[in-house]
Amino acid sequence: MQHPPDRDPAADPQALPPRTTPTWEMELLLSGATVFALLQAYGWIAPRIADVAEMAGLRMQLLLSPLLLYLQAAMLALAGGLLLHLLLRAFWIALVGLYSVDPAGRVRKSPSLGPWSRARIAAAWDALPTRIAALDDQATIVFAVALGMARLMGLLFLYAGLMVLVGLALAAVTEDAIPAPATFAVLACLLLVPFVIAIAIDSRAERRGRAVPALVQRILGFYDRIGMTPQHNLSLQVLMYRLSAGGGRLRGALSVMAIIFVLTLCTMALPLALRGDLDDRVRAGFPRLVIGDHATLRGVHYADTASGPLARRVPSIPSMRVEGAWLPLFIPWVDLWHADGLATCSASHASNWRADPVSARAVLDCMAAGQAIALDGAPLQAPWHLVDDPLADRRGFLVMVDLRGVPSGPHELAVQPPPPARDDDAPDTPWRIPFWN
Repeated sequence: MQHPPDRDPAADPQALPPRTTPTWEMELLLSGATVFALLQAYGWIAPRIADVAEMAGLRMQLLLSPLLLYLQAAMLALAGGLLLHLLLRAFWIALVGLYSVDPAGRVRKSPSLGPWSRARIAAAWDALPTRIAALDDQATIVFAVALGMARLMGLLFLYAGLMVLVGLALAAVTEDAIPAPATFAVLACLLLVPFVIAIAIDSRAERRGRAVPALVQRILGFYDRIGMTPQHNLSLQVLMYRLSAGGGRLRGALSVMAIIFVLTLCTMALPLALRGDLDDRVRAGFPRLVIGDHATLRGVHYADTASGPLARRVPSIPSMRVEGAWLPLFIPWVDLWHADGLATCSASHASNWRADPVSARAVLDCMAAGQAIALDGAPLQAPWHLVDDPLADRRGFLVMVDLRGVPSGPHELAVQPPPPARDDDAPDTPWRIPFWN
C-alpha cells in the first residue's frame, strides 16, 4: 500500500479504505490466537532451557548453546513480532475509525480553534489517509517479517542440530580424539563461509553489470536447494529493500543487523530475567552457590523445594528439617555416571541378578563402594536399594540413613560423585546436603 487510499467523503463512512491490505482480518486472527500462547510457552520453556544448559557438562554447553539460542530466538521473534503487529493494527483501526467518524473533516471548523491550531489540525487531517495507508503497510510487513525471522532461526536450529549430531558421532567413534565442539565449528564454517562469499560475488556482479561465474551459480544453487537463498525468505528482503530505499544498501543491511542484534540480546537476557537472576539490585552481590560449598543450602537437594531438570541429577532428601529415626536419601540414576559401573558390578553375576537376593545385594554394594556417603564427616555404611518412583518421575537408588542415636541439631550429608564417564560429566567435590533433625 504505497499510495494513500482514495476516500470519497460522501461514500459509506463504515467502509474500509479501498487500498487496504486484503489479509488484514486473517493477520489479526492469527496474531491474536498465537501471540499469547507463544508468550506463555516462552515463559515456561526459557527457565527450563536454562536448567538444561546449567546441568550439562562444559563441552555439552558449548554444543547446546547455539541450539538453545536459535530455539529461543525463533519463539521470541514470532511472539514479539506478532505482538508489535497487534499494536500497529490497533493504531491503524483507531485511525480508520476516527476517519469514518468525520470523513468530511468538520473538525477543521471547530470554533474553539485559533488560526495556527486550525492550520495544524487541517494538515494532520489531510495527511490521515496517508498515515492510514502507511500503518497498513507497516503492520503487514511486521507480520511477514516476524514469520520470516522465526523461519530463519528455525532453519539455523535445524542445521546446527545436525552439526551437533555429527560432532557427537565423530567424538564417539574417535573416542574424543576429534572433539565435538571442534567438529561443530568446522562444519559451521564450511556451511556459512562459501555462502557469504558467493552472495558477495553475486552482488558485486550486479553492481558492475557482469555475469555471475558458473561456479558461483552452482554454489548458490546448492544453497537454494537447502532453503538459504533470499527467495526463501521474501519478507526479510522486502524489509531490507524498504529500509534501503531511504538510505542506500548499507543502511538497509545495518538496520537488519541491528534487528538481529537486539533479538539476540533479548533472547539471552529474558531467560535470566524470568529466572530472577536480574530482578533487583538487592541480590546483586549475593554469592553463587555451587557444588561442594560448605554451610550453604541448595534447593535442588530437597524434594519439597527442588524443581527443573537439574533436580533429577543430584542427590536429595525430603526436606531440610527431618523427623523420625530414618532419613531417605535419593541418588538419581544418570546413564553417563552409573551405566558403566552397573555393567562392571554385574559382570560376574547372571543376567537376572535382581531376582536373587544375594546377587542383588552384592551388585548394589559394589555400586555403593564407588560412591561414598558421609554423615558429619564419618563414612556411612547403609545398604542401597533400586527405586522406581513413577509419581515423582524418578529412578535411582534409595539409601535409608539411620538417625537413631544421632543427636538433635544441624548435620550434613556428603555424597561423593560417581566416577564420570567423561571428565566434565560430574563435579569434582562432594554434594553437601545440610539438614536438621
